[in-house]
Amino acid sequence: MSMDLNRLRRDRGQYLPLPSVEEAMAYPYSDAERAAIARNRARFFVGSPSTVLARLQPLISATKADELMVITAVYDHAARKKSYSLLAEAFGLNKRAAA
Repeated sequence: MSMDLNRLRRDRGQYLPLPSVEEAMAYPYSDAERAAIARNRARFFVGSPSTVLARLQPLISATKADELMVITAVYDHAARKKSYSLLAEAFGLNKRAAA
């Protein structure tokens, strides 16, 4: 929800810090804003490491990408770090780094 409100604000030229979940939940969204959020969420890759990897692989194959840049817009720093660790694990990066 933090990312939802953040995206709405940025679309209006408001470059504020990422709001907390509580702030985002308390925001009085209009119907148009809720529709914009739904459209934007279709671009998100959310789920378990295997689910996210399954969504990324076709994109990687189609573009022949040799690098990914990932943005996890989560208010809680520990949760954001965990999401990066899970993604690294899905790509086998933790095993390579340990080897």
